[in-house]
Amino acid sequence: MGGRKKRRQKNQSNQKKRTTTRARKNIAPVVEEHVEELSDGNSSDDLSAPSERLDGIEKSQHVLKEKAKKMKAMEKRLSAIENCQYFLRKRDKKQYVMATQLDAIEKGQGVMKKKVRRMARKLKEKVFDNQDMGFNS
Repeated sequence: MGGRKKRRQKNQSNQKKRTTTRARKNIAPVVEEHVEELSDGNSSDDLSAPSERLDGIEKSQHVLKEKAKKMKAMEKRLSAIENCQYFLRKRDKKQYVMATQLDAIEKGQGVMKKKVRRMARKLKEKVFDNQDMGFNS
């Protein structure tokens, strides 16, 4: 049980050492004095303005470079898609031609089947004589 007391004492001592981060009410606000600088005739207000402009220009150039990279990647993908579409259209045309050829063959087979059936009926109607074999009719 002695171990529990030590732990509690440590926790209590740690809690006492903690500091709060809340703002204190008794701190007086700091008043800054306004100091005017003599202008040397330049239209820029501050010497840091050109460097800020350069930073802005550099950031915009970086953004433009990133956009250009993305555009190149998109163009590559687009060209690949267009190539795929070209070959798919080409294959579709071949399949269409093959389908029309198969349809024509099936129609031809249907016509041939009809002719074969007619000939079979005619042969059934004819009575063959074993001697003349039906050549005298």
